[in-house]
Amino acid sequence: MSLTNYIWNGLQNLKLKDVITFGGILATSFISLRTLKYTKKNNNKSLYVNSITKERIASMGEFKEQVARYLSIISKYKLMKDKNENEIEGFIQDIEYRTMRIAFQLNPNSIEEEKLYNQLKKINSLIKYNLFYTNNENEKLYPTKLLNLIDDYRIEVSNFYNDYSEEKLIYSSLHINKKILSEFEKNFSKFLNKLVEQLSKDIRNHLKEEWSKIKNENEDSI
Repeated sequence: MSLTNYIWNGLQNLKLKDVITFGGILATSFISLRTLKYTKKNNNKSLYVNSITKERIASMGEFKEQVARYLSIISKYKLMKDKNENEIEGFIQDIEYRTMRIAFQLNPNSIEEEKLYNQLKKINSLIKYNLFYTNNENEKLYPTKLLNLIDDYRIEVSNFYNDYSEEKLIYSSLHINKKILSEFEKNFSKFLNKLVEQLSKDIRNHLKEEWSKIKNENEDSI
């Protein structure tokens, strides 16, 4: 006799009351099993989301720490003007190292995050130029390196040369390009402060957006 037939014969011998009780037991067992499977699946999902959230929060903490160190280092660039070449090289290496630590926390496939990285590279390149080339004799004759930086990073000359728009219509290109160098050197500190302020603002917005993403993802997982 098969197991199915055996159970069927057994049910036929039970009283109605017993059949109802047995059916209730089966239904309860089925519901409990489904609930257990759902709870396990939900717990696994929560553990996964919590794990990812923990990693992202740690990454944000590392990002903020490296940005703070980077900004602290570049704030001392004026002190480098009177240092020897080896000390200046060490300073440049420090800011480039911090830049790479920050870059490791950024997504290269994100347009906004790539913009942050480009802002860092622009600041580094301008500081390096200011420390190494503003007194270079070849640059004084014609500031090729500075003009290349302006083109590479799409820098608005009027950000450090207030009368640029008017004077470029009056004077020769050679005169204007030489004055670009002198105005860059004279107003570099103010120009750098503007760049740093914009970078800080963009980083704060980036962190705010990342935190919102984390909160939304956690709410969706509940």
